[in-house]
Amino acid sequence: AGGGRSGGSACSGCGGGGAAADASSDEGGLGEAEEQEEIEHIQHHLEEMNAAAGELNDAQEELKDAGRERQRLLQLWAVGSARLARTVGASRLAKAGPYFQRK
Repeated sequence: AGGGRSGGSACSGCGGGGAAADASSDEGGLGEAEEQEEIEHIQHHLEEMNAAAGELNDAQEELKDAGRERQRLLQLWAVGSARLARTVGASRLAKAGPYFQRK
């Protein structure tokens, strides 16, 4: 995951539409060139959002995989720990306990 996206949200076309939109709003609407530019700008943002959604999905899948691996390792440790406890014996573990208590 991680991707090659930068964290910034700066877009050269953003900022409320700029002077062209301000001038055309006085005239009653966008001209054809400004409208096409606005459509391309929106399309650009939609593509960025789709890419970000894909990256998010990948990261969520990696997180689920890591959770499953953690659970597998935890269960493996629990089995090994129980076997070791049986091998060592309860009385020997009880004697050693005070040396390993957290303080």
